[in-house]
Amino acid sequence: MARCYILAASSVFPGSLVLLTVDLLACTATGNGTLFLWHVLNAAMVGLSLFALIGKYPPRRGSVCGNENRGQKKGSRLIKLDFSPLPANSCSEAAKDDPHSNRD
Repeated sequence: MARCYILAASSVFPGSLVLLTVDLLACTATGNGTLFLWHVLNAAMVGLSLFALIGKYPPRRGSVCGNENRGQKKGSRLIKLDFSPLPANSCSEAAKDDPHSNRD
């Protein structure tokens, strides 16, 4: 199945190159260029390539966010990131306590 997606992506790519090449000529002749269509064909090529990649290498069980504990060996550690906003003065307080700070 991945071969079909790669074949489709490789057949779309020359068309996008043609549209990019004739963009300046089309823009001067008609006032409307082909750049929008070039973007559409490039997006289609990238999408088809991603489908091929996902078809060839599907995500492993436990590798998706929210499934942290599935498929993990006992004793393995996960890094959990916290993206919550910092309190108002936390950065200045952390800089005061930093022994590697170059502030004198």
